[in-house]
Amino acid sequence: INVAGRKVSPARIRRELLGIEGVEEVMINKSPSPDFERYEEISATVTTALDKSALREALRKSLEGWEIPRHWILIKPDQSR
Repeated sequence: INVAGRKVSPARIRRELLGIEGVEEVMINKSPSPDFERYEEISATVTTALDKSALREALRKSLEGWEIPRHWILIKPDQSR
């Protein structure tokens, strides 16, 4: 993924998210940015009971700010498993 001229590894973001307690599944995607200079933006689909702010805060410990997803889809885990 190309964010403002910097390469971002989706696999690294996925690995960091999966390392957060309470995160079950992760899918990382890119989307075009409305800001021409940013080029692309990072989107994360995460199965977890955590909220977006908790995920972002946990990622700040291991990723640069521009590597943290801008768009989130959170899916609550199936409690019947």
